[in-house]
Amino acid sequence: MRIARLFTRTDRPSYHGVDFRVAAVESYAGEDASAVEVPDTWSQAAATALSRHAVRPGGVPARLDYREEEELPAWLWRRIAVAEPALPQRAETAARQVFDRVAGALTRQGWIAGYFDSEADALAFYDEIRVTLCRQRVMPSRTLLDGLGVAWAYGNAPEPRGYVVDFRTGLIAPAGADHLLVGAEAQEAVERPSDHVVFERTVAEWDTVPHAGARDGHDAPPPVAAFVNPFAFLDATRRFDVDGFAHAVRLWTIALDIAHGLAAYRTHEEAAQAWALRPIALSLTNVASLLMAAGLAYDSDAARQTAASVAALLTGTAYATSADLAEELGAFPLFESNREPARRVIQNHYRAAHGDEQSYEALAHMPFPLRACPTEALLAAARRAWNRAMAFSHAHGLRNATVSTVRIEPVAERLLDCAAPGLAPVAALVRAEPLPGGGFRSVAVPPVAPALRALGLDAATSDTILAVLADTGPALEAAPLDPAVRAVLAVAPTAVEARLRLIAAVQSFLSGTIEEPIALRAGFDRNERNEIVLLAWRLGLKALAIADPAAPAPSPAPALVTTTANAAPSEIVAAPAPEGVAVGRFVVYEGGRAHRAHDRRLRARRALRLVLSRPAGAQSLRLVVDRDEAVSPPSVGADAVSGVRPAAETSHTVATTGVRSTTPASEDADVVVQQQ
Repeated sequence: MRIARLFTRTDRPSYHGVDFRVAAVESYAGEDASAVEVPDTWSQAAATALSRHAVRPGGVPARLDYREEEELPAWLWRRIAVAEPALPQRAETAARQVFDRVAGALTRQGWIAGYFDSEADALAFYDEIRVTLCRQRVMPSRTLLDGLGVAWAYGNAPEPRGYVVDFRTGLIAPAGADHLLVGAEAQEAVERPSDHVVFERTVAEWDTVPHAGARDGHDAPPPVAAFVNPFAFLDATRRFDVDGFAHAVRLWTIALDIAHGLAAYRTHEEAAQAWALRPIALSLTNVASLLMAAGLAYDSDAARQTAASVAALLTGTAYATSADLAEELGAFPLFESNREPARRVIQNHYRAAHGDEQSYEALAHMPFPLRACPTEALLAAARRAWNRAMAFSHAHGLRNATVSTVRIEPVAERLLDCAAPGLAPVAALVRAEPLPGGGFRSVAVPPVAPALRALGLDAATSDTILAVLADTGPALEAAPLDPAVRAVLAVAPTAVEARLRLIAAVQSFLSGTIEEPIALRAGFDRNERNEIVLLAWRLGLKALAIADPAAPAPSPAPALVTTTANAAPSEIVAAPAPEGVAVGRFVVYEGGRAHRAHDRRLRARRALRLVLSRPAGAQSLRLVVDRDEAVSPPSVGADAVSGVRPAAETSHTVATTGVRSTTPASEDADVVVQQQ
């Protein structure tokens, strides 16, 4: 493939224009404090995250030699550690070492696998990837950042684990020194404080590979992942760098596909599924910072159109690049058997990107159509990306079954200096920044200053607001603010409905599921939770995680309660329904424990099988508990809603006028759906 240069030039170093500083890093208990060299624009929190989660704590030889490899250019030859007892191995001490080995390992593997047309393309890829990392535009998952390139750069690596697939033959073998176990950070079983709702019908309608066998159980392969920070593509004039964003997405689509050649998996079955589907996950994060910096209120049509346009540009570009890769290297092995559903899904995304409001194929819920994004260049670029994705995927197929998502990974978010993880609103207007002599000072989070400029505030007013923030934190009552300004500077907690509507807008342009927990207000009741579940279903979300604000903060991995809604909108939303006939079914698993965060096999303390129906002669819908027992729930699939028996008639009645009963018929009726 041809790799263009946009962030670098051949006549100057890759890190040209970047100043670096040495940041002192707080020690762990019993360990000495350390220091790491990072780009000067990185915060102390980002420097600490790099030191603790990406910088290798040892194993860096004092001297290195090279092993000549005829098929590779000299700058990609494998390094060999030169043993010298007087010069013990050391730790990495600079961010550049991390960036260089990660980019170098990806470039080396890409060269071996035939991704580049020439050495110049390989060198451009290496330089451009390093700059996206340095400037906090994209960050791979913690597993990739920590392990990629250790064997190549330093001649040693941890003991290999898991299984790999030969990219030429599809044969599975034990992992080698160059490979790293993908998803290793999600292995431990952890209690989850969130309910996780999966709307299976919606998931199925957007599934590009329905004929791929069981992928939601124990052997589902975790995708290789990276996190994309759109806020980092704002320039000094607050202009969103549309071309730069699309270029970075193209680079990292190629990078993550290359990473499949370096990934190891827990089982033979998982490795085989990864080879058959080649899933990648470009995850949007820090979106609310972009919205705030653009002067857009989080709960506004303009914000939703902007966020959806960013997601559309990301996924459209990734699918177009995936089709380019398919032309050069072949589509993922199961593409041909799933060509028609993949075409239908791409077509529905394309129609939504072009603002279509009616001509969708096999969808119960209309996606969010792009109409009038405040940034016209962004909307135009998103539509061009889907034009290419449509044409190229039809002609060449796809290299990757999935390409985009929103997931939470605190390490990546700290490395990117995110003020707002995923699609969440900005959490606070200030952050504590350490002082060189000790102590801290309050500073405004990065999106505040550009937000004030975007809102047209004069310099004096902006300085006053920033001073108030520095002195008193988020208390802005002393500043003379227009309501529109307050709306833009509003921080969490934001109304749940506003969050759901932004999530729904973005979900329409992602190939994967949004795995971001929604925290309800303190003191929420069951009815409130159930109304939120129904709203999420009506908005076309694939899944919803609900976090109890009184519970410990949830892990970044997917939450655990699985609910199936298997009814068309008219069956629930539009009364009357046929008398005495079940019009919707929900299966709820509560209080689970995950064996692994990326699979959907759970242990549940209790399962409720519920049926939503309209009894004969009634003017209301009834939600009936059919079964209440301790079970291990099945894998998510068609069988999840089969065998719903006549109920034991524990019920909660919901009025069709939208006025709900205030007294549940039973404490077991734990999910109630309100008709609106």
